Amino acid sequence: MSFPDTQLPLDADMYVGGDWQSIADYIRVKEAFDVERGDRSENGQAGPSRVGLQLDNSDGRFSPRNPVGPWYGTLGRNTPLRLALRLAADVFARIVANGWDTSSSGHPWTTHGSVGTVAGEFAVTPSGGTHSVPVTNRFRMTYLAGLVQGRVDVAATVSLAVSDVTGGDVEPCNLVLGGLSTTDYYIVRVVITSAEAVTVKLMHVDGTNYSDTVTIAGLTHTSSQALRVRAQLEGSVLRAKVWAASAAEPAGWHVSGTLPAARAGWVGIRSGVSASNSNALPWVFTYTDVVVSSPRYIGEVSSLPPRWDLSGNDKWVPIEAWGIMRRLGQGAPVLHSALHRALLSISPVAYWPCEDGRDSVQIASGLPDGPPMVIAGTPSLSADDGFVCSEPLPTMGTSTWDASVPTYTSTGKIQLRFLMHMPAAGVATDAIIARVYTSGSLTFWQLVYGGAGLLRLEGCRDEVTIPFSTANIGFAPQGKLLRVSVELSDSGSDVNWLISTLQVGAVGGAFTSGTAPAQSTGRATRVWMAPQRNLGDSVIGHISVQDQITTLFDLALELNAYIGETAAARIVRLCTENAVSVAIHGTRTSSMRMGPQPVGTLLELLRECEAADTGILYESCGELGVAYRTRESIYSQGARASLDYAAGEVAAPYEPVDDDQATRNDVTARRVDGATARAVQTTGRMSVLDPSAGGVGRYDSTVDVNVEADAQLPDLANWLLRLGTVDEPRYPAIAIDRASPHVVANATLSAAALDLDIGDRLTVSGTVADSHSYDVVDQIARGYTETLGAFDHKIETTGAPASPYDVLVLDDAARDRIDSGSSTLGVGVSSGALSLSIVSTQELWSTDSGDYPLDLQIGGEVITVSAMSGASSPQTATVSARSVNGVEKSHAAGAPVQLAAPNYIGL
Repeated sequence: MSFPDTQLPLDADMYVGGDWQSIADYIRVKEAFDVERGDRSENGQAGPSRVGLQLDNSDGRFSPRNPVGPWYGTLGRNTPLRLALRLAADVFARIVANGWDTSSSGHPWTTHGSVGTVAGEFAVTPSGGTHSVPVTNRFRMTYLAGLVQGRVDVAATVSLAVSDVTGGDVEPCNLVLGGLSTTDYYIVRVVITSAEAVTVKLMHVDGTNYSDTVTIAGLTHTSSQALRVRAQLEGSVLRAKVWAASAAEPAGWHVSGTLPAARAGWVGIRSGVSASNSNALPWVFTYTDVVVSSPRYIGEVSSLPPRWDLSGNDKWVPIEAWGIMRRLGQGAPVLHSALHRALLSISPVAYWPCEDGRDSVQIASGLPDGPPMVIAGTPSLSADDGFVCSEPLPTMGTSTWDASVPTYTSTGKIQLRFLMHMPAAGVATDAIIARVYTSGSLTFWQLVYGGAGLLRLEGCRDEVTIPFSTANIGFAPQGKLLRVSVELSDSGSDVNWLISTLQVGAVGGAFTSGTAPAQSTGRATRVWMAPQRNLGDSVIGHISVQDQITTLFDLALELNAYIGETAAARIVRLCTENAVSVAIHGTRTSSMRMGPQPVGTLLELLRECEAADTGILYESCGELGVAYRTRESIYSQGARASLDYAAGEVAAPYEPVDDDQATRNDVTARRVDGATARAVQTTGRMSVLDPSAGGVGRYDSTVDVNVEADAQLPDLANWLLRLGTVDEPRYPAIAIDRASPHVVANATLSAAALDLDIGDRLTVSGTVADSHSYDVVDQIARGYTETLGAFDHKIETTGAPASPYDVLVLDDAARDRIDSGSSTLGVGVSSGALSLSIVSTQELWSTDSGDYPLDLQIGGEVITVSAMSGASSPQTATVSARSVNGVEKSHAAGAPVQLAAPNYIGL
């Protein structure tokens, strides 16, 4: 791609009429437009991504109400829109006997294969580019070695001359991404089995899998059927889809996986034949329509207002599209409690959550059109919040609740389950807790409190006759938060029964079982709670009836409201439950452990995870869904893009701001319904000391976090304190103009600018002349605005200082150094001095020669020290270089001495 001589190669598609339809030719690119992603308001939170652009509407296709438009009835609110920049393409309009030569876009192909590869096994014919595999258990690969990207989309079409795959698998169009060498790349492994099924999975060439194998539903290989394969690498997330080339492209992806880390690499195509395949050889794979692009945006069109001039000759639509977080934040319903959602997922035949408001006159069913429970007497609704998995539940008081069970086909199994918190003093002896009526041999079965911590099960023919009863069994339910289960199951001419209880937070439960001879269950017809109205202060809730028996542990995580679940794992689970696509960048298991999942909207619950882990919740640019970057994934990363200000690689605006907007030097972390921990910066320039005493004054804040335990709070408070006491300017805008000759001349920077994403690191050097800043600017991109036009491509990032994320990495020579924190010059030195006397009141500097050279900073000057001597303070530093960063000055005794680039202990 070259600028500014050619028009920006923009691909744009809308998902209308059941397919992705290109609209690139309708975009008025002469009027540049902006793509906004991440945090652009500097409030610390990424909002919905956004794009606004103008479409030519001369033929009325973008008028949703136009009945003669080609997309009438399918174009409207929240129509998906995606944008990408085309990087390379090949239509194979050439003839090549050995190899694939150079693509249509000017990028040369490199060939590679397993044992016995010869040049003639790669060719370009009028049908396309071919791979010829002459023997089984071999592969052939072509790749674009000069096209190295980390945010990239690759698509290709493959055709096979064979109608039936016999003996063993073949692997057509295995797209290759993230290639670093011929032994280090990722594969989208597409397989056609001998049963003609098409499968796909994500893996590394070394055999490490990053997804399960997915069989593409409805897709069967047939003679001459071309397949279209598309893959996308977005940071550390890999995605793929496969479909018949003659059919519509699926809206979403078939498979996705998280890689160990984000990386840039080349892309390519690989073909293979398994060892057991018995088709005639050679296998010839023919490829056409190869497209490589960089995804820039995906969202939903929120408005398509038709516009025209007074003459009627010019018609256009100024569309606006937003990321999915806009929809999730607008009129989104409050999600049910953790146990409520879980119970709905197992399809009970009857369910009453009992989470009704205080003024309710009945217990509503949790199932559509299900009958409510009728209340007689006086309960206290919404009175007890002891179960963290639920909204507040009622205490029974003098009430009884009664409801019919909708008719269903008997399975010979009945399971009644409910939550119960009986007072520590118990209830009246022989009080009936719950009764389930059945259509079997007995009228009802009831669970009875036998006094002194005992429970028993009775089978009754009427209110008086009890043909079956267990002994009183020592369950000791008093004072415990329990889930209780009564199970009945036909076994020949008998009924097997089981009573079990599971305490919230316990790893094991209590149970007892037996047989009721000569009885049958039938189906459940009615549930009656506390028929004697004597359960008093007992709490009852989440009453369910099932026609299948499941273990009481099936909802153990939900019963505990997922306490201890990591933030990233919770984000994935919540999004999966709500059919929202999600990408995690980082290791799920190392993110912060969460407290109980509360009731809230989906977006509120996701934000709660973000706040606890202090990562970044934002939106993907390649998949319509949310993305989350863990805090740990931001640690100690290399720069995604490195700019040289003096070389003209930084565009306007470039205005550092040295203010107190982000300053927080007195931080309290408060756990929801838990304790607090406070961290205060008491010394130094960013301390709570009065400015006259060398500080900045007190900037306090309190942050509520839903973490698992109080023990997490001190570390969290100190981490937030570190973020709030960075003594560096912030950069509301660092801009890269890819159309600038300075950036065009730097192919590495131009490619890196395309890959730069939320949470990535970027640096700017060479700023001394204009800004009088001698340090390399080192920022984390919290968001950006990307301007696209006919000949415009500018990326303007919003940054936050990266230095707090330079955490200690053991056994890494560049990242295993912690500052002494107590060192000063013992004797003043001139600008040319090559020996320093360093006084330390706490830890001494290492004297191990393997730890040197290292850079120290004194009074803004960076000095390279080659050795340190002295077993006690003061120590002597041997200097090998002064004025490393261009600052040359003398320093007085007592000047602070510190590492130029210290590492910190991570959260």
